[in-house]
Amino acid sequence: MQLKNRIEDYLETIKPDTAGITCPACGSVLGIRRQGSTDMVLTQNVRLELDGNLNSYRLFLEKIEAILEQRTVYYKGYAGNYPYDRELRHYQRGEKLQIEFKPDGNYTGIIAELVSNSFVEMIDFFEWIKNFYSFPRVDKDKSLNQMNGEEAKLIYQKTKGILVTGLEPRSIAGPLVDIIFDQKYVSTWQQKVLKNPENMNKLAKLLEEICPAIDWYLKILMDINSKNPDNQTNPQNHEQLKDGITRIKFILAIVLGHRTQNNELLTDLFIEADSPFTLPRKTVIAPKYLGQLLCSEIVLGNCKIGLSQNLLQKLKKELNNGQRQGNDKTVEEVVKNLNNEIDKFVHFCCSGPVSKNPDQKSEDSRDLSKTAYIFAEENCGWYPKLEPTHPVILLGSPGTGKSSVMLTGFTTFYENIYALGATINFESPEDEARMNSLYKDYSAGIMPKPTSKGDRTTIKLSIEFPVKGYPRTHFVFTDVAGEVMARSLTAEGSDPAILRILKNAETIIFFFDISIEPSIRQKLTEGDDGTWQKLDKSVKRVFVSRANNQQNVKDTSRAEVSQIQLLGKLIQDLRVQRGENDLKNDGVNFICVIPKMDLFADETEGDRYFFTKFLKDLQLQDILVRSHRGNEDESFQGMRSIGGTSAKIPDQTSRKLIPDNGIEDQKILGQWISQKTLTYLSKVKQALDPQTPEPIKDSLQYTLDVGLVKTLNYNFGEDNVYFLPVSAQGKDSDNLNFGSAPNQKLSEYVFILPVVLSINNNGQSSEEQNKKSGFPWS
Repeated sequence: MQLKNRIEDYLETIKPDTAGITCPACGSVLGIRRQGSTDMVLTQNVRLELDGNLNSYRLFLEKIEAILEQRTVYYKGYAGNYPYDRELRHYQRGEKLQIEFKPDGNYTGIIAELVSNSFVEMIDFFEWIKNFYSFPRVDKDKSLNQMNGEEAKLIYQKTKGILVTGLEPRSIAGPLVDIIFDQKYVSTWQQKVLKNPENMNKLAKLLEEICPAIDWYLKILMDINSKNPDNQTNPQNHEQLKDGITRIKFILAIVLGHRTQNNELLTDLFIEADSPFTLPRKTVIAPKYLGQLLCSEIVLGNCKIGLSQNLLQKLKKELNNGQRQGNDKTVEEVVKNLNNEIDKFVHFCCSGPVSKNPDQKSEDSRDLSKTAYIFAEENCGWYPKLEPTHPVILLGSPGTGKSSVMLTGFTTFYENIYALGATINFESPEDEARMNSLYKDYSAGIMPKPTSKGDRTTIKLSIEFPVKGYPRTHFVFTDVAGEVMARSLTAEGSDPAILRILKNAETIIFFFDISIEPSIRQKLTEGDDGTWQKLDKSVKRVFVSRANNQQNVKDTSRAEVSQIQLLGKLIQDLRVQRGENDLKNDGVNFICVIPKMDLFADETEGDRYFFTKFLKDLQLQDILVRSHRGNEDESFQGMRSIGGTSAKIPDQTSRKLIPDNGIEDQKILGQWISQKTLTYLSKVKQALDPQTPEPIKDSLQYTLDVGLVKTLNYNFGEDNVYFLPVSAQGKDSDNLNFGSAPNQKLSEYVFILPVVLSINNNGQSSEEQNKKSGFPWS
């Protein structure tokens, strides 16, 4: 059974006839029957509500400490006769302190005493009067040997019976402490403390400072228990108590550790003075604790969790005779309802490999790489949602400029998303950090260096459409390293994770670099009269930067990959993954990006630069505009695209793109760009010297016509294929530091097109609009 990637699809994986869903970010197969493939992570709303409980728990512990501090102020009151008899009679109003009701409804004494006792009993929910205010007053300066037997016995009973077992009230803490201890970075810290005597001493000093009264009682308890003769015959009792006290110490350190400046021991937990512990953004919860949490007052008594009142009432419903029946229809009904609302409680986050993270620094300059469990995903982190997630994958060989397109294209897309009548929200802080890293380099004009082998960059986001009211749509853009893609042509074969993403990708973006394809480049540069010298220089620079042997850059290069062979292998892999049926019926959109467009456009040259007129067409439609970045360059290098903002709509007099019709108009522009691209690609034979024999010119033309255009149209269907020339840097340069933001051209459409196509494929626009044949330039 083939599933999509929504939360309801994930829940279906409990059935034996389901194969799981594929993570659109890393390609891992996820399913309930594949335990370990996902982590249950609390939703933000639930986490914030639990943080509220954690704060209440903190106040609870602080109050206990305050009460016990008072009990360690040693004094004894003097017992004697009360001298003010008249006052006593006035308030007593009778001989009896106890109120006595009579049959006629009258009473003796005052009712205030009874009311007071009843009211105090009602508000003293945790019975502090009985439990904590009844602790014996002690002199902390006394040693255990100085205490009498009765005094030591009373302290032992109170401390063991109340402090060790009563510091985790169910209605406040529930399984909260266990959930905190279950976080990997917390358990790692606990092991670090337990295995190091020096750290245990630091913990002891910390507790002496933040909760001296509780700490004193716990120490006395251990001293008394260690001298108990019963422990010699049954040492297990002493160890159990010792473990219980150790747990309490960890609780106190974590929850109250912010009460001191001397908390170096808590650095790994990010507890600082006046900055208390909070649940991490990615709070993982085990199934055991999820069940306990659902049955706790933290959930059942909190309507802000988000569960429906109907479900909460059913969860609180008492079972018949206090016993559960195996075929209880109510239980089955509640389980079904909980399935429908589980996304309000937890996310099922992919635990597959994480993509490359940018270098991150927090506001206080802490190295966030050391806090991966809190601030950065140690795993992939994508999770299924109510709506489907659209996987978009960027593929190409090394040196085709994908990283530059991610930099300039995604940043320009982000800046101009409003022209679509849309807004962007990133899924996690890691995605925000990637965006911020891209934006910082883009603004400074710092172009990316060759990508490390095997790196994969993923950005997860959602797009909302406040202008048109289209449903919120989720996307995962995955940039696969060129080296990984190129290995598909070797004996190593295609990467399995990439194949799984391809199997489910709705949009495939393939970078077909004309300058690298040998069957095209060689025809352009062999016997050249100097016209294509710039192209030849650019290609050699790419090859050298990606030489397999940096000690001998003239050796083979990772960038020397046949684009046509790579495209053929991609199509072959897709057929294997998606079945032998025609890919054109599979609903996949294919965007063929032709990078480094600037190498084939030059106003000073003639028709041999076949994209020159294309750039002029873009300028006439206001898709390319003059840059305002202080560059007075009047050539194409001084122009850039801004996501089609206010562009003229082709063949529609005086109408410009506006947010009110952004999605529909952007698709029109995308189709127009694609058709214009085909027009100028059909003239590529003119790139050769006029004296070149006609058969050689035809050979060049057929290479593109058949090897690229017709191959794609045949396999994916003409309506599903888009051709998109881009210039990510705006100009060819051997300097990666431009000093200012580059004047990129059309690279943002690498991201705009998948968005507008996904909306159309969801049926949000007319069938006629989805057909290219309806346009006059077809």
